[in-house]
Amino acid sequence: YCLVAFLILVEAKLKTWAIKYGKEEEVQKILDQYRNFVSEKNLFKEYDRAFKEMQQVSEAYRKDTSHSKTENDGIAKFLLETNDRWRNISVELRCIQSLLEEVISYWRKFGELTTLLEEWLQRAFLMSQMSEEEKIDFFQDLSDWKEKHSQMNETGNFLSATCRPEVTQEIREKLILINSKWEQLFQYVEQYLHRGQIIRTQNDYKEGQQRLEKWIAKAQEILHVTCICTVNSIKSYAEQLKKLSQDIEDMEVLFKNVSKSFQALVQELPPDEIERMMRSLKQEKEQLVR
Repeated sequence: YCLVAFLILVEAKLKTWAIKYGKEEEVQKILDQYRNFVSEKNLFKEYDRAFKEMQQVSEAYRKDTSHSKTENDGIAKFLLETNDRWRNISVELRCIQSLLEEVISYWRKFGELTTLLEEWLQRAFLMSQMSEEEKIDFFQDLSDWKEKHSQMNETGNFLSATCRPEVTQEIREKLILINSKWEQLFQYVEQYLHRGQIIRTQNDYKEGQQRLEKWIAKAQEILHVTCICTVNSIKSYAEQLKKLSQDIEDMEVLFKNVSKSFQALVQELPPDEIERMMRSLKQEKEQLVR
């Protein structure tokens, strides 16, 4: 009976946790209650201990020849059903913990994203009135903000599905407000989505190429050293060569990334610029192979 009472208590607790939730602070309190009840009280270990004791008692009971087969079968059935019941409860307990942690994570993410987007939209509306050059510069990361906007909606929709109606209504009102501003702005700045990507790809290309050129120049400087006269200088030179050897794989990956950036820019740049970049890449490839 103690084991049955234990299961009834846990099932009752589960019903208080498997509900529609409120805001982050409320969900955190529920998670704290869960941890206090399950983790701090070693709930799973307590059940295992109680069940083993019940098994020992039932084993002693079955060994008593004065009990009928029907009684023994009844005990075996009780143990089996009890353990099956606990197995289902334990799965629900673990699922509840994961859900509570996920809801809290989504609340934090939703708060961060809505704050970021509200602040950015305020700046973006002001920048949309500026010169073309300033707009191109400001909106070059528009694709990142588009992704954040999408994440905000996904996060808000998840919370709407797990929260009480009044909290869901508040979330939806927040989404409607931000989405309205986003759509109002986006129709005027969507053109910068592609331009911004081109600028970022050009920056990636330039940064990667500069790193390659710097490494190649350093490698040539090391390889062209001719006067190594002391034991210490020989040791130092060997370390430099070892470092160059270790860097080669990273530089080959960097070269591939620079090449990908170049390929992405082929349709966007004038022929003379493309030809210049191709020559530069060819020289760098030859020097890397050498």
